[in-house]
Amino acid sequence: MRSVRLVVLFFASLSGLSASAATPPPVNPHATPEVRAVLAAIYDISGKGIVTGQHNYPNDGSRWTDLAYDITGKYPGLFGEDFGFSGGDDKDSTLSRPATVQEIKRQWANGSLITMTWHEVRPTDDEPVTFHDSVQGHLTDYEWHELLTPERRSTSAGASRWM
Repeated sequence: MRSVRLVVLFFASLSGLSASAATPPPVNPHATPEVRAVLAAIYDISGKGIVTGQHNYPNDGSRWTDLAYDITGKYPGLFGEDFGFSGGDDKDSTLSRPATVQEIKRQWANGSLITMTWHEVRPTDDEPVTFHDSVQGHLTDYEWHELLTPERRSTSAGASRWM
């Protein structure tokens, strides 16, 4: 829900810009021509329209985006998908990552803006995990100490991949 509010706030802030105002340069002066084109397109619709979006789950591919098309006759301009954290046949399975990458490329090639979600797991856990136990899980003070103490990093479970 937080990411949805951020996207809405972002587009709401753009709506206050004058369409006749010069397009501000990207924050990154080394932005690629593709990034500059996307920013220009966003600024161009400011005050004239909105971009709708649809979130999809890793194991569903473009199911919900396709359903939006079936209902409205138009594809959402923003394709969202999660990168997954769980295992097996779960809707958020990490096993779908290769297919997710291919779907993102396909959606981009078809003109969609892309937004990705990744639910970070506890740094002591290896994927796949459960949402409640790891994504929403907490580290004890002892686990934080183990992760942040240099002489212990190489022996802490899971910590060696992060340091």
